[in-house]
Amino acid sequence: MPPRPRLSERLYRVPFAPFNAGLAQLAEAWPNFYVIDWSSYAARHMSWCAPDGYHMNYIGAIRRQQFIMRSLVNAC
Repeated sequence: MPPRPRLSERLYRVPFAPFNAGLAQLAEAWPNFYVIDWSSYAARHMSWCAPDGYHMNYIGAIRRQQFIMRSLVNAC
């Protein structure tokens, strides 16, 4: 069985573009609606992934929570 593609490779194959475009439109229309880019941030830290290359490991889960918390604090 060939190795599974890494998270960063798979994220860009999934058709998220229409969904992300809709989120961007909402952010423009609603001044208190924020979009944070976890995907780009996490792609630089592949050591946060579990061996399956998709799910977060323990450290990755902590870093995701910290990223969300910082984003919320910065938005206020």
